[in-house]
This record gives sequence, structure tokens and C-alpha cells, in this order.
Amino acid sequence: MELSAWISGRERAALRGVRLYALCLCGALLVAAGWLGWRETRLAGLPAATRAEANADAVMDARLRLKQLSLALYLTKVTQNALLADIPGITGTEDKCLGLEDLRSLPADSPCAATLRSAMERVWTLSSGEGGSKLDEANLRDPWNSPLMLNLSEQSCGKYGSWCPEDTIGSAGPDGKPNTPDDMRETVLPHLGPAIAAKAVQ
Repeated sequence: MELSAWISGRERAALRGVRLYALCLCGALLVAAGWLGWRETRLAGLPAATRAEANADAVMDARLRLKQLSLALYLTKVTQNALLADIPGITGTEDKCLGLEDLRSLPADSPCAATLRSAMERVWTLSSGEGGSKLDEANLRDPWNSPLMLNLSEQSCGKYGSWCPEDTIGSAGPDGKPNTPDDMRETVLPHLGPAIAAKAVQ
């Protein structure tokens, strides 16, 4: 067997493995979203102490969801060998959400929610592969029903010397207000950025 054919076969096998992992991740997210929806319907009638425990669980759920989505975002960067901002063609969705009083009541067609959905649908399709699971709208919101927020800043890496910002995905937290102490944020592992920065300072 020629070396090029062997290398090509290994690359296809690796890509199949990444897509299988992404499909498993998608399935886990769908199950988690269903469970979260069921649990949220039960919170209203609970005693105060039990509600506090449930809210603590919700914070843990939000962090888990952010970690899972950050992994899906990273897998997309790796499989496409591209900066994340180049895939949906935007630099993020935070600018559509900042300044709003409460993200928890935003409808699906609001710029904050709709821009996120459009970007993540593109990313999700690439990470799950052809015939993969569809992205559930519930996975794009935190446990308090606020749209998640993307910041795709790795595309600025290398533009100002060795400075290399990171892509992030975040939640406005229980209060639904961006840029308050209860916000949560998860970093998406860098891919091409560090190489670009290293080249920029040579």
C-alpha cells in the first residue's frame, strides 16, 4: 500500500472517531436538556430551602452545559482546521445581548437568541457530521432560560504582537443580566490562534 493511501486512510479513520464522539456528545446534551426541562417545571411549588438546593443544582447544570458546548466548539475548530469566527462568519453574539435588562424573557427571534442559534446550527452541523443529530433550541439556553453568549475572540490572536484572546461561551447566570457577578463563562480551547501569534512576532 502506498504511503499516501495509508495516510489518507488514517485521516479518514480519525475523522470518523471524532464524529462518533461528537454524536455521543449531542445525544448526551439532548438527554440533559430534557431532564432540565422536566426539573424546572417542578421548582415553583417547592419550599424555599429546597428551591435553594435546586438553584445550586441549576448552577452546576449550567456549568456542565457550557463545558459540553465548549467541547463541541473545539471539535469543530479541529475538524475544520479553522478559527471558530470564520465558520459562522461572526465575531460573537455578546454584542447583541449586552445592555439588555433581563435575558430570561427574550423570545427566540430576538437578535441575542437568533444570532446564537444561527451560529451554533452551523457549528453543530460540522461537529456532528452528515446525518448527525439536530441542535435543540433548549441547548442554547441556560437553566434560567437566557440565551447563551458566544465571544469568538481567537480571531484577534496575533494582530497585536503575542496577545492571544480566547473564544468563550457563557451564561448570564440566575439573574439573567449580562456582566454581573453571577455570570458563568467557559473557555473554548485554542487551535490556530497560538500559531498565528507565534508567526506574528517572528
